[in-house]
Amino acid sequence: MHSSTIQQKLFGAKQIPADVIDHIYKERWLQIWVPKMYDGLGLNFTNGLKLLKSLAFIDGSLGRCQLFFAKPETRNCSRTF
Repeated sequence: MHSSTIQQKLFGAKQIPADVIDHIYKERWLQIWVPKMYDGLGLNFTNGLKLLKSLAFIDGSLGRCQLFFAKPETRNCSRTF
């Protein structure tokens, strides 16, 4: 899913749509600092922050929700923090 598509889906949304959340999980954006040996992205601190910055640039809620998506049961991330 392209970043402009994600922006369009999130613009004015009260919640992050399920297909965007599925894309987040598919891209493993919630595993930024999880070591590769545990099937994470294994990014170092600098590259992890660059990824978070790019997510926040798409929509600030993506950068913020990355903090709350640690567990599958928290997939329903409201944009009203």
